Amino acid sequence: MSLAVYGVRHHGPGSARSLRAALEADPPDVLLVEGPPDAAPLLAHLGDDALVPPVAMLVYPADQPGTGGVFYPFAAFSPEWVAMRWAAARGIPVRFCDLPIAHRASPDQADGDEVVAEAPRDRVDPIGALATAAGWPDPERYWEHLVEQRSDAGVFEAITLAMTTIREQVGALIPDDPHEARREAWMRRVIRVARKEHGAVAVVCGAWHVPALLAAVPAKDDDARLRDLPKTKVEACWVPWSLGRLGRWSGYGAGVEAPGWYQHLWEHPDDPAVTWLVETARALREQGFDASSASVTEAVRLAGALAALRGEHAPGLDALDDAALAALCGGDPVRLQLVATQLARADRLGRLPEGVPQPPLLRDLYAQAKRLRMKVEAASSVLELDLRKEHDRARSALLRRVGLLGVGWGTEEAGANRRGTFRERWTLCWEPSFAVGLVEASPLGATVDEAASAKVLASAAELRDLAALARLLDRALTAGLDGVVPALLDTMEALAVRVADPSPLLEPVPALVDVLRYGDVRGTAALRVAPVLSGLLERALIALIPGSQSLDDDAADALAATLRATQAALVIHDDPALLDPWDSALAALLACDRNGSLLGAATRLRLDRGTLDDDALATAVSYALSAAHGPAYGARWLQGLLAGGATMLLHRDAVWGALDGWLAALAEDAFVEVLPGLRRAFADFPAPERARMAERLARGRRAAAPVGDAFVMVDRSRADRVLPVLAALLGGVAGD
Repeated sequence: MSLAVYGVRHHGPGSARSLRAALEADPPDVLLVEGPPDAAPLLAHLGDDALVPPVAMLVYPADQPGTGGVFYPFAAFSPEWVAMRWAAARGIPVRFCDLPIAHRASPDQADGDEVVAEAPRDRVDPIGALATAAGWPDPERYWEHLVEQRSDAGVFEAITLAMTTIREQVGALIPDDPHEARREAWMRRVIRVARKEHGAVAVVCGAWHVPALLAAVPAKDDDARLRDLPKTKVEACWVPWSLGRLGRWSGYGAGVEAPGWYQHLWEHPDDPAVTWLVETARALREQGFDASSASVTEAVRLAGALAALRGEHAPGLDALDDAALAALCGGDPVRLQLVATQLARADRLGRLPEGVPQPPLLRDLYAQAKRLRMKVEAASSVLELDLRKEHDRARSALLRRVGLLGVGWGTEEAGANRRGTFRERWTLCWEPSFAVGLVEASPLGATVDEAASAKVLASAAELRDLAALARLLDRALTAGLDGVVPALLDTMEALAVRVADPSPLLEPVPALVDVLRYGDVRGTAALRVAPVLSGLLERALIALIPGSQSLDDDAADALAATLRATQAALVIHDDPALLDPWDSALAALLACDRNGSLLGAATRLRLDRGTLDDDALATAVSYALSAAHGPAYGARWLQGLLAGGATMLLHRDAVWGALDGWLAALAEDAFVEVLPGLRRAFADFPAPERARMAERLARGRRAAAPVGDAFVMVDRSRADRVLPVLAALLGGVAGD
């Protein structure tokens, strides 16, 4: 009974070709592959041509999918994939021989080469050790030169010898890893069983494991290591993967430096240098740069010369990049970087055939995406939506529903004004790890709609913030989840009853107004929100006067900001049934003795609403900036008044004159005291407004006159009532 153990790098085109040649030269009766036996049912799909790599097997805990999943990805150039497809095409049985995920204490004890996110362990880099011994500074380039650009079945003997030597030399320096020891013990056990059942056995595994699998370890020692293993119920499915997720920069333990280059080596074994530089030139032209055929020819010659000078039998990626930099990019590294990264990290997403085992939620997403003609792909794409069309509304709803599940497949364009418009612009980019998010959400429902609704209700049950609830309601409605609206509104009303402060009651108003305005475009149940908005505003206005007493500066500033946001929303909504009581509440607030910042903000809000005329403004300014309140109060009041811009200050002589006179009357120590607050008040003014203020200052003061230590504004209506009395006292002189 023969045994052949082939040590490979998990993703390498040269390793894959050499392995295929070795298997064809000495076909086994059974093929064992380093992989989780838990995923054995997935092997039935290997012969389906519709299963197009890159794809990955996902193994996850059945009862707690959110605790993590283990990916086993395969590209077209992965040796394990090539070997399994080769065996499936010839009817040779394929088995996975690694320690099952079900017997590992936790997902992070999965093979460091295959788990997506894992804390690094102290572990020898065998390729790095070989590269150092051979005098190569870059292990990646050394392995590419030695293995990946070749197709030689005899390379496996050299790999076995090299790994044996490395393990012997470092074994005394690095303590044994119990997890690795259990994995190798399990693999030896599977090999023993296979050799009893079949004549010739071939094993494909990571090169590091080869010496351990060939070692003569007694079965009883392996059985002792595998005693009392933990047991967890797991499930497995195929998921699409991407070339980009095979890159080392993605955090993948077995990642390669340039998966796009390896894919190119696999697809173009005869002339990889020529075709790569042709693709480079094409990419440069797409970026608007010149890249002629003559320059490509020169780059090919230069790459070959560089490879010869460096002792390489064929140009590697370094030589090709250097040649492209000189012959195609005019020595501009930025130009090369624009296309080199795009090509070396070329992204493509695999495809799954119909009927492949998947969690119901993931299957529903793919089905909806197919029905709505939305590509689930790794490359970024822009999707323009017109919400007047039912088809586009469904697309938008799907993106928002998966977003509620924590899957960021689509990102709405930053700064896009979706309020009051029927257009949306999304950037779509699918990450294979999103599959884990959907697996985690699977207990919430079998469809995206069910799971998103359940997620919203679960989130609402945990919230104690009315504003957060309103934002959640907005997200639910724009996602078309009308069924959760009654429960969310009931939750908001129940929470509002227990709130006595005005700020928490007012904070949801902008979000609820957005719901009312935007809901009509989508045809959702937004009008159910109107009674809740009215009720919240009514409670808030009742609580405004008592709730604004004795506020410190920070609390007053926060309430002032809430009042500004609330009025902005109410003005947009333009409902007199809400605006009239709002105006009355602001007028009542101004009649109270409150924090200067809060009263300044209320004054500005009434002024913006047009419910405060110039005479009333003059009175308010005179009162707030009078000596009776002190400089600190005046500075705080100005902060509240001027928040939002200086346009009002520039066009209202009453404010301008009062401020000018107030500043002129301040003593030096008082001016120093209020200066920080004044700076804050003016800091947010746009530069053009500040320039216009400076121009007005240059023209001199207006409508102001200092009187002693205070400044008095003339109230014309009150003066007119005094004049007749003064005329009588002075014998008609005043009347003249």
